[in-house]
Amino acid sequence: MKKILVAASFLLLSLCSCQQELETFPLHERVVPKEPVKLPDHPDFAALARIQDQYDDGAYTTWGVIKNQKKLMAREVRVRGRITEISDDCPALTDPKFKRVKKVGKKRVRTGYQCKGLYVMIKSPEDVNKSLMIIGYHPYFHPHFKLGMEMDVSGAYLMSSNQFMRSRDGLVHAFVINNMAVDKKGNFVEGDADAALWRKRGDQVPMRQDAPQN
Repeated sequence: MKKILVAASFLLLSLCSCQQELETFPLHERVVPKEPVKLPDHPDFAALARIQDQYDDGAYTTWGVIKNQKKLMAREVRVRGRITEISDDCPALTDPKFKRVKKVGKKRVRTGYQCKGLYVMIKSPEDVNKSLMIIGYHPYFHPHFKLGMEMDVSGAYLMSSNQFMRSRDGLVHAFVINNMAVDKKGNFVEGDADAALWRKRGDQVPMRQDAPQN
């Protein structure tokens, strides 16, 4: 009987102790946001599916290239869009009249080559927020690029290049700018017919076709 009373007393003390411990925890207050939380809208997949992938002549839109990334990656593509961003100019590379060697005392020193890579971003259609980086073109083109200018490029679609350039949605290493041409003096022409004529006559400077790497 004595053992039963001792066990009962111990059980009551344990229950009281647990209850006290439970009661010592502060209750959490419900936090009500000052402004209602607005979740982002669900993407309209039907509308995305209706966006144009290719033009009538077979050239891709930038959206079309990105959408078909698995199929087109590491292949040659033709893509057309309007310029939305232009990297800083680098006269040491882009100006044919730039003096690349100067005299310092009796020495001849190469100058002006501390430049970052040249690139432009193009986008199409206008209402799609997806742009592609274009690299690898001859530097003499670069000073002539303007925001909003249409660019028609054929080149290799890659995720990165041996120029240490990379873009989230990939990049196109240009082999030909179909609607533009530039000569060795930096003269520039725009338009499919004129550019094709310059290339046919040999006036177009060779494009810089460093071996692309994915």
